[in-house]
Amino acid sequence: MDPETSATHKFSEGSNMTFEEVFDFAFKKLIPVLQGLATELGEDHFLTALKKVASECALKAGQERARQLPRNDLAAFTGSGSEPSYFAKHV
Repeated sequence: MDPETSATHKFSEGSNMTFEEVFDFAFKKLIPVLQGLATELGEDHFLTALKKVASECALKAGQERARQLPRNDLAAFTGSGSEPSYFAKHV
């Protein structure tokens, strides 16, 4: 079977990385960039912008999560998070 048409994409395979290695890969180089932006923009302006953008992203993520629930009621909402994911259990 052609790798491009495979049902399981290679990105779905396990990475064999620890959570620390994943964090370092994703964020280690981002932190100095954010610190540099805080210096360039001024800490107050940077933090205000960061809080605004983070809140907007969290709202969008919550809305998307709600769209994935089977019903629009409290039972569906509270039942959806009853069993933490493997990731959530380890961070």
